[in-house]
Order: sequence, then C-alpha cells, then structure tokens
Amino acid sequence: MTRKVIWIAILFICYLFIVGGAVNAGFSRFAMAVPFMVIALLVSIFSLRSAKIAAVTIFFSGLAIFTSLTIAKNPIIFPILDNGKIIILQDGYYERFSDGSGGFLSTEEKEWVDSGTTVFDDVSYMPVKAGEEFKVKAVSFSAPDFNSQVNIVTEVGQLSEYTWNNVSDRYGKVIETNKSVYVWWAEKLSFLMYWPILLLANFPIGLIVISVIFALFLVLMKHLPKK
Repeated sequence: MTRKVIWIAILFICYLFIVGGAVNAGFSRFAMAVPFMVIALLVSIFSLRSAKIAAVTIFFSGLAIFTSLTIAKNPIIFPILDNGKIIILQDGYYERFSDGSGGFLSTEEKEWVDSGTTVFDDVSYMPVKAGEEFKVKAVSFSAPDFNSQVNIVTEVGQLSEYTWNNVSDRYGKVIETNKSVYVWWAEKLSFLMYWPILLLANFPIGLIVISVIFALFLVLMKHLPKK
C-alpha cells in the first residue's frame, strides 16, 4: 500500500460525504459536506498533485451544491414527484391547519375531537373516503426537534411524514403512495450529515477517537513509501 492509494481512499470518502450532502433533505442541506469539499480539494492539489482531479473535485462539489439547492424538484431523489399520488385506505378526514400543514384523522378520531370542549378556529376538516386518490404536487421539508421530515403536498393540502409514513397501532395503515417518496439510497447517504451531531453528542469520546485515528494516520504515512 502506498501513500497515493491512501490519499485516493480519503478522496473517495470525501466524495461519499459530498454526495450525502447533495441528497440531504435535512435543515443543514449541504452545509455539513463543505468541510469534505475543502479536504477533497486540498488532497487533489497538494497530496495527489493532479490538476485534473482538482478540476473534477471542483465540478463534483458544484454539482452537489446545485443538486442540494434544487432537491425539492428532483424526481430522481423523490420519485413521488413523477406522477405520484396518495391513496386513502380508510374513511376519515383530511385535517388542514391555517399554515397549510395537515394530516389524516380516522372517523373515530374525528368523533373524539368533536366530543371535546376545545374549538380550534384555525383547523378545517374535509371528508375523504377509502379508495380516493390525490395527486402529489410537491414535497416540502421540516425539522421538528432537528429530526428531518419529508412532507407531501397534494392537491388537497400537505401531509406530514408522520401521516403518510405512519402505521397506527389502533387503525393500521391509513395512507399509501404509489411510488417511493424518498429514494432509499439517498435517504441512507443523507444520514452521513449527522456526523457533527454524533461528535457533539459524544464529545469527549468522539474527540479521543478522532485524535487516535489522526495519530495512527500520521504514523502510517511516515512509514509508507512515497510512491
């Protein structure tokens, strides 16, 4: 194993994190991938000493940023955008809030809401029947408690991820989609953008682990041949 092989491996890892930032639907988007863009460029210029690889890295990083900025309209990452629709599996109600968000209530849940003493002026209800289908117009994103969610915007309103991706213990599955909402490989790669949170959540241990890895890397690079 030579130093060049190690630098290429590091470059590949950086590219993987850059892709993770490109397809990340979380609140940070591509921001957490920027350090890896910088590292990849430095490795290309100073370690591999290749203008071609540096150019590829710059193009790849730019493409990742563009993909991130236009992610909400990308049917490759969100297949549901290409003639997608939701199918209602149970009779119930579409619950719409004044801010445009909404969800699904079963008939029993609506009866429970009506039996309460509190009246919400900013909520409206539309009856829906099992078997009804509604076209998907767009996707939107939210991050309650830093937990990223992909919401579906339909012709009747928005459905939170909690609604379309939830199976109730009591009522079972109430909504299904004809296509995947978030393609699986993009969703998995987007988890790489949690690396700062994992580091901060386990700060002492994370700092020790990074320090040990860096020290071992320096020792390994010292004893490896340059070519």
